[in-house]
Amino acid sequence: MTKLFLFALTVSILFINADCKSDPVIPIEDITPGRRDYVWTVDTLKLPYGDVFTPTRIWGSTPNDVWITGFGDAGDLLWHFDGVRWIRDSTRYLISPSALWGTANNNIWLGNSNGAFWRYDGTRWNKFSEHKINGFDRIVIQGIYGTVSNDLWAVGFADQFNGGTKYIGIIMHFNGTQWEFTQTPEIKSGFKDVFKQKLTELLFIGGGGYDTTGYIYKIFKYDYKTISLINSNNESGSSIYMVNDKIYFVIGQKIYKYENNKMESWKDLSNTNFVGVMNGRTEKDFFTYTSGDFITWGIGHYDGSNFQTIYTLPPNFRISGMMVFEKTVFFQSYSTSSNINIVVHGVLQE
Repeated sequence: MTKLFLFALTVSILFINADCKSDPVIPIEDITPGRRDYVWTVDTLKLPYGDVFTPTRIWGSTPNDVWITGFGDAGDLLWHFDGVRWIRDSTRYLISPSALWGTANNNIWLGNSNGAFWRYDGTRWNKFSEHKINGFDRIVIQGIYGTVSNDLWAVGFADQFNGGTKYIGIIMHFNGTQWEFTQTPEIKSGFKDVFKQKLTELLFIGGGGYDTTGYIYKIFKYDYKTISLINSNNESGSSIYMVNDKIYFVIGQKIYKYENNKMESWKDLSNTNFVGVMNGRTEKDFFTYTSGDFITWGIGHYDGSNFQTIYTLPPNFRISGMMVFEKTVFFQSYSTSSNINIVVHGVLQE
């Protein structure tokens, strides 16, 4: 297994120059500070004896329709929450999932480490298509994003898994009928995340690769003709996120926005226990991960005025994904010392 893929799996559990059109004028928003009065429950994903599973991705159409996937034994890779309980899909699809996204409860996509896309039609997962590139042994799909069924984007990488060292980032588009590769120059970077900013209609892609100094995280923007590097750094946990249709970049303990056609510093959380990730409803209501000693982790929240841990996990549990709805939040978590996986479920009090 290549270093690049090992890093991708680890990050999943925890972007050549071109000008583009200027950003439109951004209206001033009247945002209500996020509440913190959640009622918390914890569900355990119970595995058959001896089975192994580590959750890496979570997506849901509603609080009563949430999916979790990850890596491990073939029969434990898909879990579904129906509003009452988590149910393990024991059908052995041999999917090897590495990406998860959907636009509706009957249009959910998985990308895997064998260049294949699987689609859930509301009843069953079916293999949709499989893709290869000459000169490479495999394709790994790591990120999928879209808001409508006929305009989806996927990113990942192609590598020479069976002995070679060459790898390139890949971008794919789904037009409602088929997935196709975009025509982009070869970039030595494993693309991991992709989001489309509503105001600019630009795609932003996060990824990275190794050089002599270690792993370098990179951020790109793509205008459907040219892909441009806009940042590179070696800060652990760096990534790209979307909140309320806006693009944000987490680099170390600092958060940046993409406005005025550039990355702009927005929030410095260096004096807190913030350790990365950003997902939520607005700039005054978003969630993160926190840790003081990297043994005990928690759920962090920013309400527009201050940042604090609002839920603390048991020792040696780490969060590997979150899904945020209007009044409900889900945080998938795994233990680093045992084969136990939990979902922390928060609901705002009425």
